[in-house]
Amino acid sequence: MNVYAPGGLKPGTSNFNGTIFRLPLRTPAQAECSKIWTQPFLREKNVEPLLDELIALWGECVSQQLSPPENFDRSVQRVYDFLASRSIINQHGDWLKEHFENTPCLWNGTEFLQANNTFQSDVDYLQPWRIQLQADKPEIRKLFEVLGQKLTPSIDDYLELVDEISDAADGEPLGEDDTKCAIELLRRIASEAVVNRSILNNWNLPLLTEDGYLLDAEDVIIPDAPWRLDSIREMGVVSILHPLISTFLARLAQAPSMAIDVIEQPQGKFSISRDVESIDLCNRWAKNIRSREFQHGLSRLLRHQNIEGDLNLDWLNRVSIIPATAIITDLYLEREQIASNVSGDYYYDGERFKFYLRCDLDD
Repeated sequence: MNVYAPGGLKPGTSNFNGTIFRLPLRTPAQAECSKIWTQPFLREKNVEPLLDELIALWGECVSQQLSPPENFDRSVQRVYDFLASRSIINQHGDWLKEHFENTPCLWNGTEFLQANNTFQSDVDYLQPWRIQLQADKPEIRKLFEVLGQKLTPSIDDYLELVDEISDAADGEPLGEDDTKCAIELLRRIASEAVVNRSILNNWNLPLLTEDGYLLDAEDVIIPDAPWRLDSIREMGVVSILHPLISTFLARLAQAPSMAIDVIEQPQGKFSISRDVESIDLCNRWAKNIRSREFQHGLSRLLRHQNIEGDLNLDWLNRVSIIPATAIITDLYLEREQIASNVSGDYYYDGERFKFYLRCDLDD
């Protein structure tokens, strides 16, 4: 396609009855598409129809499973050359971006792509969802930027793409390629979050589970208490965070923790051991915990971990340790049972300041 105006007419001239001709590729199969635009040669009225016509023609070819006309690619490039002129970019750049914002308008040689789905830099790690598209001519690259293409992805692009992949999955597990893409996206988001935790403010970030689902963070649990993992996995009530996803990111996204948020409830009363050796061992440990030296050392460790606030450890003076032959509990997350018949080594009753310690004579 070429743009024609009466000889010697300057662009922007309006007091004349000139025409713009759309000269289609006149093969016999396409001759019926021919038409002539009879309208004044005003760029503000004609810049977008040129590309609109080619996009529509390509859409018709796709819907009818036809190949584009022989010289279609060259026609697109000529329209881009026209739109990329400095006068068009300077005067109508915002208008062009608004007009084509939700329209696939960047030609990659085989199809039109939406501008925000492409980048000028290498984005192989985002395929098949995003691709690199870089025009040969600098002025065309500038036009692509005006139409909405970015040079390189930003953190917002990563966040939006995770949501897009999650929505497309529609509750089904991700395929192999999408799983790799999601892992890389979440890795990059985690790296940015280390520097700027506020990036997740007002954003519900889906997290990848060990079985390949992208779920809301509140439905994915962080496996930071590995002794509980098998029991929680067996009941299958809550999904487990994928091992390649940052636990720091998961906590920032408000995912629950096995170690912090899971509540243990005993299955009835524990069977207390009457073994003299076990009782003596528990009494000696309780004495150590109540000692000033132990509490001072524990306080130093907590300070070293940058734990702030009141570190009053006086409650340790009330602690007792009781030997038990078995410790069986159920696990709950926000009042929902997520594991049953969990065999543990200890249980702490915070109301009574009592530690129950499993003392197996065979150990």
